[in-house]
Amino acid sequence: MLYPVQMSKTSQQNTTTDASGVSVIHTQAHSSGLQQVPQLVPVSPGGGGKAVPPSKQGKKNSFVDRNSDEYRQRRERNNMAVKKSRLKSKQKAQDTLQRVNQLKEENERLEAKIKLLTKELSVSAPWKQSETHYSFV
Repeated sequence: MLYPVQMSKTSQQNTTTDASGVSVIHTQAHSSGLQQVPQLVPVSPGGGGKAVPPSKQGKKNSFVDRNSDEYRQRRERNNMAVKKSRLKSKQKAQDTLQRVNQLKEENERLEAKIKLLTKELSVSAPWKQSETHYSFV
């Protein structure tokens, strides 16, 4: 996308796009010849698309020197970050499994306690078992 450029009344402006997608503004002042001022703004092929911030534009990987110290340092930092992330994920899974096992054991203890209390209740309150309910039809 190009923005209008303030120019004097005695000059003219003409914009073209070269083969690489770079816009070039041609200005012609009253007393001078044709000037080319390159604009480093990519033009979308369809024209009129949304402007994309430089951080969202694709990075050119064709100029990456895989033997450079900077590249090796970036790869090493990335490898360490990946390793840390995987260890953290593995630890979280182990913690979850341990918690599940603790809850299962607690559940079994509570179910055993329910059975014991139910049995004690039936022994200590025999009238509840022998009570007869009559219904008249």
